[in-house]
Amino acid sequence: MGIKDLHLKNQYDTITDDVYGGFFNRILSQSNRYLRVGGRFTSRNLAACAEGLQEFIQRDGTMKLVLLPEFSEADIDAINRGTRNIDDVISEGWIQDLSEISEKFVDDHTRALAWMLAHDHLEIKVVIPVEGDGSISSKTMLDSHVFDKKTGILSDGTSHVSFSGTIEYDDKKFGEYQHFRVYRSWIDGEESYFEKDYEEFYKYWDGQRMQDVVLKAIPLPSAVRDSMVKIAPASKSEINLQKPPKLRPYQREAMTEWAANANRGIFEMATGTGKTFTAIGCIEAVRDAGEPFLVVITCPSDNLERQWKKELERWGLDSTITSGNTNWLRDLKGHIALLELGRKDMAITITTYKTFSSDKFTGAISGCNAKTMLVADEAHNAGSPIHSRGLVDNYKYRLGLSATVERYYDDSGTVAIREFFGNTVYEISLRKAIEDGFLVGYHYYPIYGDLNAEEYERYQTITRKIAQLWNSKDPQDREELEDALLNRSKIIRDAECKISKFSEWLESHPGNASYLLAYCSEMQIQQIKDILKITESTYSEITSKYPKDPRGRGPIIEKFEDGRIDIIIANKVLDEGADMPAAKNCMILSSTGNPKQFIQRRGRVLRRYGGTYRDGSTKKHANIFDVLIMPDIPESYTEAEKKTERQIVISQISRQIEMADAAINRAECMAEMRRLAEKFAIPLDSNGRVDWEAFKKERGGVKH
Repeated sequence: MGIKDLHLKNQYDTITDDVYGGFFNRILSQSNRYLRVGGRFTSRNLAACAEGLQEFIQRDGTMKLVLLPEFSEADIDAINRGTRNIDDVISEGWIQDLSEISEKFVDDHTRALAWMLAHDHLEIKVVIPVEGDGSISSKTMLDSHVFDKKTGILSDGTSHVSFSGTIEYDDKKFGEYQHFRVYRSWIDGEESYFEKDYEEFYKYWDGQRMQDVVLKAIPLPSAVRDSMVKIAPASKSEINLQKPPKLRPYQREAMTEWAANANRGIFEMATGTGKTFTAIGCIEAVRDAGEPFLVVITCPSDNLERQWKKELERWGLDSTITSGNTNWLRDLKGHIALLELGRKDMAITITTYKTFSSDKFTGAISGCNAKTMLVADEAHNAGSPIHSRGLVDNYKYRLGLSATVERYYDDSGTVAIREFFGNTVYEISLRKAIEDGFLVGYHYYPIYGDLNAEEYERYQTITRKIAQLWNSKDPQDREELEDALLNRSKIIRDAECKISKFSEWLESHPGNASYLLAYCSEMQIQQIKDILKITESTYSEITSKYPKDPRGRGPIIEKFEDGRIDIIIANKVLDEGADMPAAKNCMILSSTGNPKQFIQRRGRVLRRYGGTYRDGSTKKHANIFDVLIMPDIPESYTEAEKKTERQIVISQISRQIEMADAAINRAECMAEMRRLAEKFAIPLDSNGRVDWEAFKKERGGVKH
C-alpha cells in the first residue's frame, strides 16, 4: 500500500473533516519523505509540524522544515546595526519559548522532532526576508503575509502529494482552523499544482525570491539544535504522538455555562456546530473532578450509537454499545461494580432510547451507587411517554442535546424534558450558524401541486367528518378525530401529483439531480425508483427496509460522497444524525408536518464540505426543494368546515415560513408566504410568523 491507495480528498477543512486523523495520520503513515513550510516560529507551531509523524518516524522517514523566526523591531535594528548576532537572537527566543512549554501535546510533538533532529532524520532551516544590501527587511519581516500560507510535500518514493493553505492554531472563532487543498502528482490537472508547490518549497529552502520578497535561508543555529537534542527521547519507542480534539471558543463557553448550572442543562445548537464534541468536553470536565462515574449516552438509532463511539475514540475514550450486544445488561452491571469498587474512574455506555427507557436499564441505573451522567442526544425524543421512563432521578449530571428541544404539539413532553435537564444553557440558532460560517446558506424553493379528483373527494369527506368531531368532548369522538386528522394528512403526504412534480423537476433541473437527498414516504419509494430508472442518474436508498443490515448504509454514503451515486432515496431513517456533508440538494416529497423533521432534513444538506465535486465546483450553498399541497377552501364549505380546512393550510404555511426565514432568497419566499396567509386569512405576528396564540383562540384553545 502507498499514498496512491489512500483515496485522499482534494480539500480538507477542520469544520467538516478530521484533518489530524483523516489526513496527516493516514498520509504520513505511508510516506518516507516530508518537506514542510511551517510559517512563523512558536513552540506550538513547531509542534504542529510534527502532527501525524508517529508512523513516519517508525519508518525512518526524513523531513526538511522551514520556519521564520519571530523578531521584534529592536531585534531587527540591533542585527542590522551589527550590535547583535543573528544566531544569538534566534537562539535566545527559541530556547526560552521551548523551555516554557506546559501543554502535553506541544511537549510530546517537540520531543519527537528533537529525536528526528538528533538522529539526522530532520533538517531545519530558518528563512529571513532581506533587502538588496543583505539587511533584514523590517516591514516584510513584521507585516508580510507571504509566510502565512503553509505548504507541505509528501512522498512514498513513487507517488507524491502536496498540500497548501491556511493552518491557524489560535483562530478567534474556531480555536484551531485548517483549510488546505491537496494536489496529487498522478491526477491529470493536479500535477501542475503539485509541481508549483514543490518549486515553492525550494524557493524557501534555498533562499530565493518569493513573490516580491527576497529570502535568505540559514541553518538552524547550533545552540537551538543542542537545546532540542537534550530533550530528545532515548529511543523512538518512547514517542507517543496523540492529538486530543480541540474545542472551539464557543464550545468552551457552552461547557462553562453548563458547569455554572450545576452540571445540568440543554444545548440547543444547530446541526453542524459540534454538539457531540461539546458534550464530550463536558464528560472530560466531569472526569477531571476525580470521582468515579458512569456515563450513559442515549440516542435515537444504532447508527448514531456507532457515530458516538467513533467520536469518543478520537478523544481516546473507550465505550460500549448496547445494540447488537445480547450481554449489554451484564456489561453495564460490570461497569457499575468496578466503579463502585474504585477500580475504574469512568465507564461509558451508549444506547438507544428504546433500551434506555426499558425496565432492565432503568433498574440498573437506579441501583448504581457511583456518580452517573446522562447525555441525551436529540433530546426531544426523551419527552415521549415511553422514553421519559428512562429519566430516573439517579442521574446526577444531565445534558440534553438538540437543534430544537420543543416537542411538536406535546407541551407536557417538552415540560418533562426541561424539568429533568433544566433550561437551555447555550443556544446557537440556524441563522447564526450560517452567519458564522459553520453551515452553508441555502435557497428554498416551494413547489405547489394539487390533489386529483379522487384524492380531493376523499379529502373533503374526511374534512367534513373532522368538522363534525372538532368540538366534541367525548373520548371516542376525540380518538376518531385523531384518526381522521392522520388519514387526511396521509392523502396530502402521498398525493399522486408529487411524483409527477418530481419527474418534471428532474427534467427542468438536471444540474441539481446530483448529491441529492430525496425524502419520500414508503408509498412513494418504488414510484421514485421507476422514474430514476429511465434517467441517467445513479441512485440507492436508505430506508427502514433497505439495506437490511444497518451497517450497509456506510458504503452507500461513501459512494454518494465520492460521486458514484447521484441520489439517495430516504425516509425517516436519515432524519437524525446522518453525516453527509457532500449533500447539497434536498427534495422533500413527503413530510409529517412535524417542525423537527424538516429542521433535521434541512440540517442534513447545510453541513460545510471541503471537497470538490466531479464538475470541479465546491459547495457554496445548498438547495432545498419542497413539494407541497395547498388545497383551496371551497365556498360550498360550511363555516365549521372552512375553519377545519385552514388547519392543514396553516400547518403547511408555518413550515414554509420556518424554511424561508433563514434562506438566502428569504425576501422572495416571504412575499409568497404573506400572499398565501392573506388568501387563507392566516394570522401572522410582527415577525411574519404564524401567530399561534391567535390561531389557538380561534380554534377554542386547541392546536392539533
